[in-house]
Amino acid sequence: MSATAAFPPGGYRYIPAVFQYSSGIAAEPGFAIERARFARPLPLAAGFANVEAYLQSIGRPVTAFAACELRSPTPFTEQGFFDFNKGYVATLERWGIYTGGDKFVNPVARTNVCPMYDPPREPVMFAFSYTVAARAGVSPRGTFVLAVNHLSLMDLPLVLTVLPRPATLLASGHLRRSALMDWFVSDLGRAIYIARGEGDRGALDRALEVLRAGGVLALGPEGTRSTTGGLGRGHSGVAYLATASGAPVLPLVAWGQEGLTRAWTRLRRAPIEVRIGPPLQFPRGHASAAQLREYTDQVMHALAAQLPTAYRGVYGSAAAPSPGRAGGE
Repeated sequence: MSATAAFPPGGYRYIPAVFQYSSGIAAEPGFAIERARFARPLPLAAGFANVEAYLQSIGRPVTAFAACELRSPTPFTEQGFFDFNKGYVATLERWGIYTGGDKFVNPVARTNVCPMYDPPREPVMFAFSYTVAARAGVSPRGTFVLAVNHLSLMDLPLVLTVLPRPATLLASGHLRRSALMDWFVSDLGRAIYIARGEGDRGALDRALEVLRAGGVLALGPEGTRSTTGGLGRGHSGVAYLATASGAPVLPLVAWGQEGLTRAWTRLRRAPIEVRIGPPLQFPRGHASAAQLREYTDQVMHALAAQLPTAYRGVYGSAAAPSPGRAGGE
């Protein structure tokens, strides 16, 4: 196993490699690594400028820059690679990340891909990763309910890709009608199918077993895919599961995936935005129907708060109810 070195100004550690880049990064205790993707890849200088402005806007130092994903039109020549990296590390040196000389230090990890389709005209920055202070309240090993807005059939693979650990999906029973979706949901998502609109107690009991065993349960509180592009009224199942198990609810929203099919038919990329909000904790134990409705609306407003106005649907203008307690027990 390769030895790692700490980079305290950035809040991460790395595997030393060559002067151009490190071989990998991991967050130091008290920090987490987040990834941001540009809506449109930017030329390197513009990409660095946008990274610097973004980190400043969220109160992070430029030394929090930990990794970048580049795209190039063609493989570099030996001289071209040298010239490119000379300019690349100059920015890292200005930011206080790179140190040259015999004992060089470059903790930033990097990938550089030459796309077969729709290659850029010049090297561009596609995405980058950076460190932030770890959020209190959600342990990567703890149980929680993941509440997700539902715009597209692509929501399912998207959630499975974003989560750093396996999740069980509470899925609508109609997905069984498609052999492909049934395979994907059952095998990869370890689905619990629920009969929509029938108060499927058996499915809810199996979902509670997952949470009580320390697992992650992902569901769409709306119960069905949006036909308008905006949030629909949430069903109280999410609140029931949270109060019956004591698990926090983690709101996750995504948009842009509804345009994937159209983009793929044109051999284009569809930018997708994913945001995760702070957890909501509700009182454990029996809750009345009115309380479940109140807690559900809190979850839905937490989803709406992270979405652009056009995606907020029925939760776009109503005043948000008093929030549940943030953080874990």
